[in-house]
Amino acid sequence: MAHAAEPPSRENGGKGRSGALARGARLDLNRKAQPLQLGPHHPAVRGALGLEVDLDGERILALRVGVGYGHRGFEAQAQKRSWHQIVPFVERLQSNSSMLAASAYCLAAEKLLGVEAPLRASWLRVLGGELGRAADHLGRIAALARIVGADAPGSWALEARAHLWGLLEMLSGAPTMHHYIRLGGVSAPLPDGFGPRSRRVSQGVRRDLDELDSFLGENRIFVDRLRGRGGLSAEQCLAFSVTGPLLRAAGVASDLRRSEPYLVYDELVFDLPVGLVGDNLDRYRVCVEEIRQSLSMVGQCVTRLEALGPGEFRLRDPWLDRDEVRDGCGSLEERVELASGYARGPLIPEGEASARVESANGEFGFFLVANGGSTPERVRCRAPSFFHAQALSAMLVGQKLSDIGPTLALANIESAECDR
Repeated sequence: MAHAAEPPSRENGGKGRSGALARGARLDLNRKAQPLQLGPHHPAVRGALGLEVDLDGERILALRVGVGYGHRGFEAQAQKRSWHQIVPFVERLQSNSSMLAASAYCLAAEKLLGVEAPLRASWLRVLGGELGRAADHLGRIAALARIVGADAPGSWALEARAHLWGLLEMLSGAPTMHHYIRLGGVSAPLPDGFGPRSRRVSQGVRRDLDELDSFLGENRIFVDRLRGRGGLSAEQCLAFSVTGPLLRAAGVASDLRRSEPYLVYDELVFDLPVGLVGDNLDRYRVCVEEIRQSLSMVGQCVTRLEALGPGEFRLRDPWLDRDEVRDGCGSLEERVELASGYARGPLIPEGEASARVESANGEFGFFLVANGGSTPERVRCRAPSFFHAQALSAMLVGQKLSDIGPTLALANIESAECDR
């Protein structure tokens, strides 16, 4: 039977068993973990994401992620709108690469309709998507550079991104939130003079990226700040359903553009950069190389579109084509019917369909259910940031407080993807 420690008494001068242990023990200054609330607004997060951290000095003992601060009920809102009207809502899920998200939704809706966009539209969708991917990656590199104190390289990355936004504006009419990809195709053909300008801009961005990478990637302080920090192994990535650049940084060459080609990716030549251990340094290097690969694909798309020449870039269906409504001839009654029909959207037959694409953050997909009406019965979105947010604890527990900013910047969490 265990016995209680001998209580101190006047006879033993207060030196019981517990007193003897206390006399030789060292004082524990870390009595308990210190909680710290970060967010819900953080410089490395687009939108609102709350982090609650338990610290032992500078060491992270536990981390809890809070989402829902910017909840808009995207899926419920989409189920009350026509098939056309959902596209702008979709684009707001990924602010910097909205064409990639819009492609996923339109591909799923076109499956339900049983139609396929013209060949030129597929090339234009890939062109816009890869421009958006490169711009998105430059944005996360800019955020990373500024967090670690490299303000000048951060400004260079933002300037390079602005050049790509200029190309996107020339293509779609807007630098972000383009509403360029529509059901059945795209809103406009390749603009005159786009080819020469895109080649000039791509060459300049490559040159700027090389200089930026030499300044950061070969800087010992920058490398030491990222190496071994925020790591996530390949097994952990698969357990958390992590995809995209984070998964490739862990050494897994997984990319839907290669494994399940959609649009015209099977006709493009590109490499898949992969890392070794999945830490922040690998993520940075994967992002830099993916920008180079995206610029290469942009050049291939422009060359192919120039070879195709002018032609159809969307389906000539009055229920899918706004120009048919605007330029419709015939009686006033017929034009009013077309306009009201466009506002309602197409009547999509009953059925289910899904589509997924490789977005800038990872696998982005939609599952749609139609009941034969002009609005969907069910819209379900699979967004990568939601899964990446739950993996933040595995990335950061055991790391230092200063590692949170770089990890968030490279994980590129989009709060709109989490708060659906």
